[in-house]
Amino acid sequence: MRIALAVHGWPPEQVGGTELSTRALARALAANGHEVLVIAGTLEFSHPPSVRRGREQDPASGNSFSVVKIERSDPYFDHWQKHRAPNTSRVAVELMVEHRIEVLHVHHWVRLSTDLVRRAARAGIPSLVSLHDHYATCLLGWRVHPTEEAVCKRKFAPLACSLCAAAVPPRTPWLPPEEQALSAATRMQAIAAELDAARCILVPSMAHAESLLFLGLPQHHLIVVPPLAPVSLTPRDPLPPPVGEEPLLVGAWGLSDDAKGVSLLKAAARRLKGRVRLVLAGLASGESEPWIETYGAYAPEDLAEHPVTRVHVAAVASLALESHGLVASEGQALGLPLVLPLMDALAERFSDGEGVLFYEQGDEDDLTAVLDRLARERGLLEILGRRVHPEGDLFDQTVEHIQALYGRTLREGAPDVPPEEWFEERMAQETMDAWDEALKAAPRSSLGLPDEESKR
Repeated sequence: MRIALAVHGWPPEQVGGTELSTRALARALAANGHEVLVIAGTLEFSHPPSVRRGREQDPASGNSFSVVKIERSDPYFDHWQKHRAPNTSRVAVELMVEHRIEVLHVHHWVRLSTDLVRRAARAGIPSLVSLHDHYATCLLGWRVHPTEEAVCKRKFAPLACSLCAAAVPPRTPWLPPEEQALSAATRMQAIAAELDAARCILVPSMAHAESLLFLGLPQHHLIVVPPLAPVSLTPRDPLPPPVGEEPLLVGAWGLSDDAKGVSLLKAAARRLKGRVRLVLAGLASGESEPWIETYGAYAPEDLAEHPVTRVHVAAVASLALESHGLVASEGQALGLPLVLPLMDALAERFSDGEGVLFYEQGDEDDLTAVLDRLARERGLLEILGRRVHPEGDLFDQTVEHIQALYGRTLREGAPDVPPEEWFEERMAQETMDAWDEALKAAPRSSLGLPDEESKR
């Protein structure tokens, strides 16, 4: 088959769970003889907008596939109000036609456009969609309230959600609240239309499926397909338990933003006053502290040799509603005991005491208590280490499942999606252009941006 994978970012620029599992899928499909085209968003800007073409190789088979990055020129193109970019989706479909694509698999719309599925269908290309996160029920995507710094479990409501999202800069003061609410409703309607036009909708866990439906996703049949492990990791020799005054070493990685709980981890470490030492990776280096060791970007394939995994226990502190938990899977594959927030997607896969200790998500006191217990009860650490059971290799079965869904999608063909009115695309682009002009004219203070930050 000739398959296109659409995703918002691509390694090594971005190494989140969605990007890494999509890369693993692209490599596996290429290894199995499929022709693969990756259409990726990027953080890079280009004036005018441009397309950057390349090829990558599956390390195992040597088979290669195309990776095309679409560089946008408009500012803040990942802002929720810029969810639809007609020029970007037009280029994406032109690429699919050029490569004679038979099936499109959308892994994310951010930095691309929320009309990819429908536009592909009009070109005769049927689609699948994977919902890796809460982008379909939350304007910000991660369901962490930006001012309360806690999980948001409120159902989507246009006015309330647009007011919440307005706390994240850049604000849009040129749009009155009712227009922002209308924009929020329009965004959700666009995603609903995309899902209606998709032949299959995939989710990484049953917990994520239930969460999406409860929090506002229109009713659809959701197919649980666990994400592919992005790299093959083998357990490393365990670190001897700390003795005497030696601190408990706690590793945490994948810390791309505040929603991953960096502040929570640091606060717990400070309270334990040297009994715990944090080893962090995946975030910019901050001010050094005696009990915190910080590393920046890392290559996932190098995790087994990285200092962040040469620790006694791996911790996840995410404040978001995680859909599966890549870091937890990586820690388990490496044979590390885990300290995890108690959330449905993780509880679905792990049992307390079986190499895992849970704490109340977002609760600094409870996380501190769990880490303190591990630091004091050295025997507990050894017991947990003996109970770590890395997940079996389901990689091949998962690839087979996805390929079968591609075959089903191809047989069903593209749905009948009505053509747009002649003026709709033009109006959408003019709305984007007006947004950009209003942004330029607005005082930086009204956007919620610091004066010293350079304009994007």
